[in-house]
Amino acid sequence: KDRALTPRRFAELFSELVEDDASPKESLARLGKEFRTPGHIPICRESTGGLKKRRGHTELSVSIARLAGVAPVVIGAEMLQP
Repeated sequence: KDRALTPRRFAELFSELVEDDASPKESLARLGKEFRTPGHIPICRESTGGLKKRRGHTELSVSIARLAGVAPVVIGAEMLQP
């Protein structure tokens, strides 16, 4: 349950920051109040320029989220063998 709440709150907070047009400095401060690293969910960030600069999984996922009209926050997972 905890692992489901973490990405949900991160997405909510990210949406708030975008809506508030928060500066990068303010965004980091507000994120830092709620999230600490290392945590149980690693954070990945798309490269500046998105898919135009780097054709990676993170950039593709964020682009799809934007096209869908949702917050550009995605959760990636790797499948591991037992």
